Amino acid sequence: MASVPDLCQVSDVKAALGITLTTDDTLIQRLVDAASRLICDYVGTTFPTTPQSATETRNGTGGTAFPLRSWPVLSIVSVTVDGEVIPPAPDLVSPGWLWDGRRVVYLRGYCFNQGVQNCSVSLTWGWTIIPEQVTEAAVELAAFWYKRKDRPDEVSKILAQQNISYSQKPVPPTVQMILDQLRMYSI
Repeated sequence: MASVPDLCQVSDVKAALGITLTTDDTLIQRLVDAASRLICDYVGTTFPTTPQSATETRNGTGGTAFPLRSWPVLSIVSVTVDGEVIPPAPDLVSPGWLWDGRRVVYLRGYCFNQGVQNCSVSLTWGWTIIPEQVTEAAVELAAFWYKRKDRPDEVSKILAQQNISYSQKPVPPTVQMILDQLRMYSI
């Protein structure tokens, strides 16, 4: 995978933790880097904030729908079947290709002929900014790891006659839920 951007800032994590001193800034930066890497690896994208070009090529099925793997799609540049460029449909009833505005290109009056690697869609994809839920997941994950720094293997302890248990999960459930939702879109 390409280099991974910081999905949040050290200042975001410090604010979440209520930290104002700079003594742990280097540690928090390493945690931001690690959280960003884990999120990007798990979801399968680096969340580029400049448009990316891609061409998706695969076997034709004989159908009229071409589900896209790239996300979020910003625009469709061209659709090709068996080397023939399919024109964009000028309206909803004329022959050509139509894009649902999300992740599927449809053909009208044409089909994605059965064949091996004979169908392709060229497109641009990416984000204008890193999605807020991604930034929040990175902040929460880095803060979670920071809180564990002084008790990496501690499962529980007794404090003021109360038994306190610590989660042994590497990722908090709220972050896992966000990652699972994002991963579902990237598959």
